[in-house]
Amino acid sequence: RSCYAVGYGSRSIGTNRVTNEKVDFNQSGIYVVGALSDGCAGVDSHPSVTSLEDWAMISNDSFDGEEVQRIWAGETACFATTLSRDGKQTLYSWGERGDLKGNIGQDGGCSEPLLVNEFLTDPSETIIDISAGMYQTFFLTRSPFIENIKVYGVGLSPLLGAGNNFKDHQFTPIPIPFFNSNPESLSFTHISSGKEHSLALTHEGKPYAWGSLINSQLGIHSDALYIHYPTLVDYFEDDNVTHISAGGVHSVFVVDDTRVFVAGENSNGQLGNQLQKCILPEEIKGIKLSSGEKIKFVESGKLHTTLITTHNNIWSWGSGTAMGGEVDRKKPFLISEGLKGNITKLVTEGYHNAFLLDQSLYVWGCGQDYQLANGERTSLSVPKKVGAVGEKAKDVAVSFANTFILV
Repeated sequence: RSCYAVGYGSRSIGTNRVTNEKVDFNQSGIYVVGALSDGCAGVDSHPSVTSLEDWAMISNDSFDGEEVQRIWAGETACFATTLSRDGKQTLYSWGERGDLKGNIGQDGGCSEPLLVNEFLTDPSETIIDISAGMYQTFFLTRSPFIENIKVYGVGLSPLLGAGNNFKDHQFTPIPIPFFNSNPESLSFTHISSGKEHSLALTHEGKPYAWGSLINSQLGIHSDALYIHYPTLVDYFEDDNVTHISAGGVHSVFVVDDTRVFVAGENSNGQLGNQLQKCILPEEIKGIKLSSGEKIKFVESGKLHTTLITTHNNIWSWGSGTAMGGEVDRKKPFLISEGLKGNITKLVTEGYHNAFLLDQSLYVWGCGQDYQLANGERTSLSVPKKVGAVGEKAKDVAVSFANTFILV
């Protein structure tokens, strides 16, 4: 299969040449900007080309000409689902060049989208969400004949929540028994994966955690180094948790859309407090919400967290690099307020952030690999609209050093 790229500048990318014309986003598909070195861009590259300074398009031929539905990305793993003319959903993945973590569902890394072999146990299932961590990825599926979602996992076996009886790396997604046949018939709505740990949230507002406990990031008190099965974070036994987010070595829990709790390592202020570590969840102070204002989104990158409220106020804390500066922010601070419009999605990964507002793309944070789409290796401390995209973005995803949009 050939993979093509178009963008601004005259240089070769693999066997295909980038034209001198800027991308106009008139063709439906996935567009990418940023680093090429880790294979996450989805376009083949010459070894001397390390970054896309301007937008490039991942050829629709990479998806056999099928319409791309949605896109997802983790630090080093990227995914897209397509829909064929007969209504069949297909999953593609790319990233992790030269690596064998297995969390893209391929036996090795790939620098362009490749078909993930069929793994769903029920032909009526469709993938509704994907969460990719550093070493593990989870696929949430739904069937019209089954009330609860099902979960499949791929990657480093001890991090999948399926016990420790599997081989070191699981290259083909497997059903995770706890979610698919748990004795309590729990219904889950969301999974968030960090570097070596993951969180899941039930319809009833109860969070579960599993994976590494080396940095106390699960919010569970235990002498174990790893938790091999999803385990209730019983600190919130009497609370209604409405949002969860797993960062590199920390976790974030939101209660009743208003109160924020954190657990884990605080090396760069990612806990939003002055503590070195939080074994059990600790509430963050300083996020000021007005009457009726709720937390709408919360997402964590490698060493920071960003949240957006229903009033379009944006708060962040943690690594200064992820906020376009040099000084770590150890307390939540308001970086933008009162943007007009409807914010539909927030994504963070590595050290940069992006969101969609009325199909317009906004970005900020670290830009050393051109991932902020401004044609420069510069960072931004406040969200800035990417004017070239206009109001054509239907979906957005970010990897460690790339930004993707679906138009």
